Amino acid sequence: MFRFSMEGNQWILRFSQQLEIGDEEKNRIIEHMNTVGENITGFSHGDSFLLFDEQLGVIVFMVEKIPSFILTVLTIIPEEHWFNSPNNLN
Repeated sequence: MFRFSMEGNQWILRFSQQLEIGDEEKNRIIEHMNTVGENITGFSHGDSFLLFDEQLGVIVFMVEKIPSFILTVLTIIPEEHWFNSPNNLN
């Protein structure tokens, strides 16, 4: 669990218990918090968002604002597990 400040609010970054990643991957995700920046404050409680990382893949976050400001890393989907539909579903 890590703490950081964003627009005057103290946030907690935590990792899902099912997610098994090393310190290097955790540090890489923490570094992304600077790029996400104030965009986090625009999300409502219970929202999720994706962050694309060239090395890790897609990082899935969940936002909690009640009772505290918490970002949870739910999972990481490596690029080899991405699927594109052969049909465009418009």
